[in-house]
Amino acid sequence: MKKKRNLLLTALAMVLLSGCAKGTFYDKHHTVDTEGWSMEEELRFAVDIEDTQTPYDFYIDVRNAKDYAYSNLFLFITTTFPDKVERRDTLECPLADAYGRWYGRQTNRYVDGRYLLHQRVIFPMKGTYTFQINHAMRDTVVTGIKNIGLHVETASR
Repeated sequence: MKKKRNLLLTALAMVLLSGCAKGTFYDKHHTVDTEGWSMEEELRFAVDIEDTQTPYDFYIDVRNAKDYAYSNLFLFITTTFPDKVERRDTLECPLADAYGRWYGRQTNRYVDGRYLLHQRVIFPMKGTYTFQINHAMRDTVVTGIKNIGLHVETASR
């Protein structure tokens, strides 16, 4: 009997704790052209929203080659709401320190980083939100960026 009660209490605690934990809501990535990413090339992500009560955290994922020529990446992010209103943000993604040491998780050829775009956002209306990402570097074409992703997770309560 005591074992059953302990098991029940453990299961209840796990359910309650998992209700407060972050969970992935949306996670998509686009591969960038191997010849380079043109400033005019937009990467689009469409997110369908039904829940206007839950807060979300937004991240941009960047995978760059270790031969990427810069220590950062600037991005323009245009969000189009279901009612066609647009909002534009600029995000700097620091990829390496002043000595050229890469931040993020490294493999033999690539570095993966995740950068906070917005924290604890509550969507104001139901519908499809579109996120358009363009690079905002001085060079019109950048090489060495392999993937760009949008990662949305439920915020911790």
